[in-house]
Amino acid sequence: MKGTMLRYTTPIPNRFFDELMKGLSSSAVRVYLKIARNTLGWRDKHGEIKPRDWISHSQFAQVGVSSRSVTTAIEELLSQKLILATDEQGNPLSRPGQRK
Repeated sequence: MKGTMLRYTTPIPNRFFDELMKGLSSSAVRVYLKIARNTLGWRDKHGEIKPRDWISHSQFAQVGVSSRSVTTAIEELLSQKLILATDEQGNPLSRPGQRK
């Protein structure tokens, strides 16, 4: 039973809750949690997590964040080094226009 319960969860580092969350805007927290759900909380048929994902603004809207707030939140998370935005080759996408 215990293993089954954890199967449908998303692991979030304790450091996020204990240290980092209090310094983030509410939009950044929602965006971070959505990113975690789409990566750490996603399992393929072999039980492996996604190391990366392309998440559209409409997917972030599902957690109550406007498109403008998503852009601001992503900038905030990038500046705090809590997320990394890259293209398919692993090149950093530092500007919003690059991430479209």
